[in-house]
Amino acid sequence: MNLKNIGVKMGAYLSEAYGSDFPYPPTQIRSYTGEELNQLGYQALIYNNEDEKEIYSKIHGIVETIKEFYWTTFQLVGVDGEGAIPPFFVHYPEKNAYYALKKLKHFVFNNEFASQPDVVCHEMTHAMIENHNLLGNQGEAGALNEAIADIVAIAFKRKISGIDKGWEISTFRDLSTAPEKFKSVVNYNKDNDYGYVHDNSLIISHTFYLASTSLNYDSTHCDLLLGIWFKSMLDLKDKTFTGFKSKTLEANEEVFFQGGSIIINAIKKAWQKTSHLFPNA
Repeated sequence: MNLKNIGVKMGAYLSEAYGSDFPYPPTQIRSYTGEELNQLGYQALIYNNEDEKEIYSKIHGIVETIKEFYWTTFQLVGVDGEGAIPPFFVHYPEKNAYYALKKLKHFVFNNEFASQPDVVCHEMTHAMIENHNLLGNQGEAGALNEAIADIVAIAFKRKISGIDKGWEISTFRDLSTAPEKFKSVVNYNKDNDYGYVHDNSLIISHTFYLASTSLNYDSTHCDLLLGIWFKSMLDLKDKTFTGFKSKTLEANEEVFFQGGSIIINAIKKAWQKTSHLFPNA
């Protein structure tokens, strides 16, 4: 990341940061009103009752905490390194959450997922990946996108909960579950989840889980492991599973002065257990 050396006022609400070239704008939270979310469909969130007020307050607090996590973990201000946070739309009528990157970028959540920190962080991390190394939403690259979003979301959830061994992303995926062989398709479409990106992502995210358990959840080593996964995503040019694996193995003791060999050995052992699941393996 090409980040400047910025001074940020640390605290619960980083959107009040000052002394930075990249201050945060206020977080925008609005109501989903259909019409393909075009500009005419946007409405400011109006509190019709206490439940709606609670949703607004909850997602606002989650977003502020994620901002702080991005800064303390990745030295990242916003999803683009310059403070940008796309607007959030709640009250989505379907049970879903997603990040839309076409034309006007935004997040959409039904009210249940808007209240779940791991789901919110997962979607925000998609936006962060899109701004730093676009992986898209299909094939191997799309599966890598999903895997990194899951891993960052798990790290965030564990950080705020104080629970070291939770690996579930809401009710969607459990990163501790052994994945199946990579599922290949000729044509990507919605029916096959654009190349089974969520199923295939587990090969990458489960490898991270295996390396973490090998490190006995040591906080220093696991933070460095997360840094390796994140940097590998940033630097990735060969957007395949093999390319990503190679990137994670390029780190060494000179790069990570605290326990470098221990971490690299954990990564190597983890890949030995999952590489046979790669496409064409």
